[in-house]
Amino acid sequence: MRTNLIQTYMNNLNTPKDRSLDIKYELSNRTFIKPLPASGKLVKNSILEAPAVWAQDGAYNLKSFHDTLHGKGNDHELGKVNDLGMKVGGLVIAGYLMTRKQTPLKKAMELVGLASFFGAMSLWPKIALQLPARMIHGFNIRQEYVDSYGRKKMFFQDPQYIPWDLMDDEKINKIGDRMGISNDIPNRRDFIQEKMKKTAVQNNTLWMMTAGFATPIMSALICNLCEKPLTKLIDNVRTKNANTLLDSLDTVYEKYKTSNAGLVNLIESNLGAPITTQLADEISAQMTKGFDDVTSTGIKADLNELLGLGQKTYSINNSVIENIEKAISETISKDAVPANLNDVLKDLMGKELTEEEMKRAMYKVLRELKTTLKLNNTENVEGIIAGLLNSSDNAVNKAMHSNPKTVLTGEKIAKLKEVSEKLIDFKAKNQVLDEYIYLR
Repeated sequence: MRTNLIQTYMNNLNTPKDRSLDIKYELSNRTFIKPLPASGKLVKNSILEAPAVWAQDGAYNLKSFHDTLHGKGNDHELGKVNDLGMKVGGLVIAGYLMTRKQTPLKKAMELVGLASFFGAMSLWPKIALQLPARMIHGFNIRQEYVDSYGRKKMFFQDPQYIPWDLMDDEKINKIGDRMGISNDIPNRRDFIQEKMKKTAVQNNTLWMMTAGFATPIMSALICNLCEKPLTKLIDNVRTKNANTLLDSLDTVYEKYKTSNAGLVNLIESNLGAPITTQLADEISAQMTKGFDDVTSTGIKADLNELLGLGQKTYSINNSVIENIEKAISETISKDAVPANLNDVLKDLMGKELTEEEMKRAMYKVLRELKTTLKLNNTENVEGIIAGLLNSSDNAVNKAMHSNPKTVLTGEKIAKLKEVSEKLIDFKAKNQVLDEYIYLR
């Protein structure tokens, strides 16, 4: 007689004598535990829901950046930060290249080129792969989903793990009908899923193979299409701005005006000082800032005329007379100097003469004194006159320069300020016109 091992095992168990099925006991057994319902969800890509999806993506990118910055980012968040860094880096490069361009169109095309590159990377798989595949097979090969951790991923990104539980039977069977799969085959859902996975893998492979050359070509085509309308838009905007600038010339030039504080400090600090060539050059430099060379030269000539540099005058006083007498006495012997020299020179007292006028007056005086000069011959007299008046560093000029009449008076300072204000207005309006010409 054989021993019934199963019966013996059952008899030795501490179980109730009533062996009817206890449903509560059986359901509490771990053998009957089933997976929880899927907490992820498919992302809907309709136009109406696109703004909300973009807002959620932006919030997640900010969270990823924050977590990464504090060393708490996971792999998925690091990937998002990498994408963000690539776009920000591209924007920085485009901004730098814009500073190296001269025309507005070329500046704008740097941004268009950046946008077209990222746009081509995003549009190429959608236009060339996703749209045809959806029309042929009836499903989106680039479907996205959000997992239980809130991470957005591609549904067919990993062929080894595809969250099929996010698609119900109705959706799967509808795709199978579109693919032409028979309803009579066993395990129809598994067959449809396998065919969908195969199609998605093929399209993803094709995407990887074509993205390398398709993206730059598509980017170049986008830039070419954008160039003409962008040129027209820029021209219209610049024309409008130029016309507005010209129409409001009488008011808009005010913001182009510069300060003349440097000139005011210079001329007020030199009140009463002789107007030398150096001072005149400093005044001209202050008043001609921002003008071209031709205009600056003309302004400088007019300022020299205003300051009296063209005809410097000197006031003849006792000191000048004494210096001239001293110069004559040092040139000839004391015995040869006539006694009435001082009386003759005093006829010049109080006069305001230029260098040329003083030279002619002194030549006349010395010629009159020729007969009274106690010299041996006429040639010596002519030589003395030439030495006193015609040398580059003659004594008479030195005597005259001891009392210059051309000084920076309050009247001239007021005139210089008035001229400066006029030049500032002129320069500001000229800059407005230059900008108008540039815009046109």
